[in-house]
Amino acid sequence: MAGFLVEFRMHGYAKEYAKEIVYSVAKKFRVRGVTRKRVVPHISLYGPGRTNDIRKVISVVEKVGHKFTLVPFSIRGFGFFDKIPKVIYFDINPSQELEELR
Repeated sequence: MAGFLVEFRMHGYAKEYAKEIVYSVAKKFRVRGVTRKRVVPHISLYGPGRTNDIRKVISVVEKVGHKFTLVPFSIRGFGFFDKIPKVIYFDINPSQELEELR
């Protein structure tokens, strides 16, 4: 059984803006490790999930993804998961298009 996560990777202005914030916060609060690996701004759409037919999951994700060219959203603020590893995330205010994509 394969595990998977479906995410929307940010591009353009949203990607650069998110990366700028991550690096700025890491520097300001002397957070170690967060920027050691490359930062990949994304929005988690589904998961984690498990399936016996990962090819079917990929096919469905591709089919749905082709219906969207622009998925607007705004950042409402921040939130966090208080578990190991600790995660600080952008609290996304989804548009109707993002809700439909999910």
